[in-house]
Amino acid sequence: MPQVISTLARFDWQRIASFTVRNPKQALINAVIAYMVFRQALKGVKKVSIYGLRSALVLLWKQIAGATVRHIRRAPGTGVIVQQNIKKMVQEIEDSMNVAIPGETKYLEIPSHGMTDDQILAILQRRQNEAGIDWKNGR
Repeated sequence: MPQVISTLARFDWQRIASFTVRNPKQALINAVIAYMVFRQALKGVKKVSIYGLRSALVLLWKQIAGATVRHIRRAPGTGVIVQQNIKKMVQEIEDSMNVAIPGETKYLEIPSHGMTDDQILAILQRRQNEAGIDWKNGR
């Protein structure tokens, strides 16, 4: 505390006061910025005292990176681009999952009449004998 008082005593308070009177708007802006810097510095000192310097710097880096990504995602036009990329990736995944097998009928809607037991067993037998597919392990 004595260091803070000696530092404050060295300021030219009369010059600062005259600046404040001449430019109240700029003085308010400066005061708000100084308050924000002081708050962030205090948070930084607390993090260094709790986590250590290295971990505090890692936390700071993660915070800056996260804020940067958030600001980029909020930028105008990026939401549309992200949605287009998501649609494209979903379509690619669907296409890779729905592989067309030659000679196999695709059932896109419920048929008007049911299949016989022999037809169902024949389809299951064909699927079981497909090469490269391990149904038991889900691959």
